[in-house]
Amino acid sequence: MMEFTACSPADGSCRVVVREEWPASWTDNRPTIQWLEDGKRFIWQSERTGYANYYLYDLSGELLATLTNHPFEVGGIVKVDERAKQLWYYARSGDNYMKLQLHRVGLDGRGDTRLTDPAFNHTVTVSPDGKLFTDVSQTHAIPPVTRLRDARGRERAVVAESDMSGVTELGLTPVEMFNYTSADGKTELQGMIHKPSNFDPTHQY
Repeated sequence: MMEFTACSPADGSCRVVVREEWPASWTDNRPTIQWLEDGKRFIWQSERTGYANYYLYDLSGELLATLTNHPFEVGGIVKVDERAKQLWYYARSGDNYMKLQLHRVGLDGRGDTRLTDPAFNHTVTVSPDGKLFTDVSQTHAIPPVTRLRDARGRERAVVAESDMSGVTELGLTPVEMFNYTSADGKTELQGMIHKPSNFDPTHQY
């Protein structure tokens, strides 16, 4: 159980704004909190559904909007655009859990859209006016490429590509992805194997 409280410095009185008590899921004692400009509303991260999602509250404790309701985790707030009434955020909605994607949703919880290719992991920076963003996309096997995209995710320019010639000359062994089942016998997880450059499959490591 965790309570987010508002307290008066004048008399020390406190009241509960948000209370988290969800036996079926994890209760984070330091959830993400993003205050809006009016200082009266805030975006709150909760795992009450079993997955981390975002919610919009006010200081009275009223839930104003469920911003996301995904069967996967949100991964961080990228930008809150109050002028456009939009939240830009990362989510683990790629073709595996390790590939972060950029999403955008209205501050009323409507119109959630994934803006990036789920085959890649993405690191983004959104422009101040929200019209463009830079997107660094990569996988374990494909080196980073930086692209400029518009607010709908459409490519406008290739800004930079990785020169892998030096890495190739070193003869490094490529990273390998693999899937495995957790101890519960049901949950599928993903992992990566980094082998030494002099890897010998006849040896044990």
